[in-house]
Amino acid sequence: MNMGNSTGLPTTVLNFYGNEMPGKYNINEQSESSSSDSDSNSDSDSDSGMDTGDIKILKSGKYKIYEPPSVPSYPETTANYQFHQDTTYLFPPHSKITFETVSKIEMDIDFNDMISLIFLLFDSNFALQEILSMVKNYQVNGVRNFVNDNRLSSWARYQNNNQTSNWRMELVEALAVIQNYRILEKLGYSRNEINEQFQPKSNETLHLNRAKKMLFKLCDCLIGEQAIQLINFVRTEKKFDNDITISYDIANMELHVLFWLTQSAITIDNGVNVNVVTKYLKRMNLSDIVERIEETVKKINEFLPNKYNLREEEDKNSYKIKNPKNVGLLVIVNMLDFENNVEEREEFKDQLPPCKLPNRTGSLEDVINLKSTFTKYLNFKVVIEHDIKHDDLINEIQKMIRKHFVEEHSALFLCILSHGKEGCIYGVNSIPVRIEEIKNIFCNGTSVANMLINVPKVLIVQACQGANYLYAEPGLTVDSPSSSQQQAEGDQMRHDGLIRRDCYSDLLVCMSIIDGFVSVRSTLYGSKYIQELCRCLEKYYDKKHFNDIVVRVQRKVNAKDMHIDVKPEPGRCTVHKNCVNIYMTPWISCNTLRKDLYLTNRNQNVT
Repeated sequence: MNMGNSTGLPTTVLNFYGNEMPGKYNINEQSESSSSDSDSNSDSDSDSGMDTGDIKILKSGKYKIYEPPSVPSYPETTANYQFHQDTTYLFPPHSKITFETVSKIEMDIDFNDMISLIFLLFDSNFALQEILSMVKNYQVNGVRNFVNDNRLSSWARYQNNNQTSNWRMELVEALAVIQNYRILEKLGYSRNEINEQFQPKSNETLHLNRAKKMLFKLCDCLIGEQAIQLINFVRTEKKFDNDITISYDIANMELHVLFWLTQSAITIDNGVNVNVVTKYLKRMNLSDIVERIEETVKKINEFLPNKYNLREEEDKNSYKIKNPKNVGLLVIVNMLDFENNVEEREEFKDQLPPCKLPNRTGSLEDVINLKSTFTKYLNFKVVIEHDIKHDDLINEIQKMIRKHFVEEHSALFLCILSHGKEGCIYGVNSIPVRIEEIKNIFCNGTSVANMLINVPKVLIVQACQGANYLYAEPGLTVDSPSSSQQQAEGDQMRHDGLIRRDCYSDLLVCMSIIDGFVSVRSTLYGSKYIQELCRCLEKYYDKKHFNDIVVRVQRKVNAKDMHIDVKPEPGRCTVHKNCVNIYMTPWISCNTLRKDLYLTNRNQNVT
């Protein structure tokens, strides 16, 4: 590559992601982990593997990661997005990092490094469910799902919309902490710059949570038997209910640490307490690690705010409840009795499932449970509509919101119960509606969105998102077209069939199942996800914010084995004839809430 011109004037050099290199960057400098971007066969690139056609096989830890071919250089500028915060004070190259840049990083980074970034950058509860989703999807499919893997982009947009942090520098520092010099150099940084500015090997931080970095370094330094021993020590002492990490080995130690954080076995908010970890590290004769951890914890705790100011700060970071006696509106759309495949309009005929969708027996139990929980415990107004055709669905939802949502309401919940397939739910006429279209109801510019500015909005979807099983109690059925031939008498489980992407402010989308898999419903008692959601809301509504409650729901549902009456497959149940053991993994597919959503006014008793 020609790095100059005949006149001796400097030539503009664009980096891997299309941004201009800073003048001080040495374009001839090579990292130990990266050589020329144009030489895809170079042996000096530590993340390169053997090329097999269009697939590059990378090895990282215990996993064999299937990545797409190397991303080419992008000479066009990627700084096409308008950011809310003022970036004029920033220095290149991070000031030119855009959402498009982040998307390219997502495609370029390997599986284990993505998990490390999520650990360092995300809220612990959200990070746990995201990593669980990634690992389970990988275990089932054997490859990383690039199509829906926009977790980093979602995080960047969320941070940018909230204007609460310098997310670009957090991202750069996180890349430095995991020592991914290859991507950092493509962004325009030299190894020396990174080491001098961010000191990745120290316990100091500039923008990241210092305790998170400390815990990441712990994960990074424990090897083999050490990690297993520590996990078993903590597990034995704490005796966790429904330990979701039992089935996972030490390949992703971050997952175990995040679980400890969500269970309060260790804490890093409002004071760092990792005593259970240091106690067993001492027993394992890892005194050098203990010394570094204790030194970091002492420095962090020295600068804690006065404990009497913590509640005031917590209240500032929570959505306000205007009227504790009329907290919000819950709209329930229940698809129960599905029509025969009689669609006559040509433009929709090809969207019909191969056979009639079965009626969703048991779904009325979900409606009853939701109405009881939201009226008795949460003081919500509940509006219910049954059996809406696909082309009326969006208008009907908007009409219900416009009619029943009033100024004193502090939150809006929309719950849709139906059959589904990946990215869609079915109208009662068996034509699919994209979940993205339902999210668009809350998009800026719509009449409903204008009513709901700064109002937290929660979309709950109980429906299948595919026909695959995550290999579960006698007689469960599923809500997807492929299961319609498998109805039987008595209590049964059905699957209900969704997608993800970040989008709009103050929106949380809760899915009963991850993409590609079935969601289970009892014909007698309703769906497992809605049952557990109502139970956890009733138990924790006055103690925890909604995000924490949803994570508990996900953990409880995931921990339950269920049995489903289908043609026997490899996961066949050993107790019931013609059953297979399965489990469910719910998830949060979108979260742009800017504050904690408590469903009661904690400073005022409701009489």
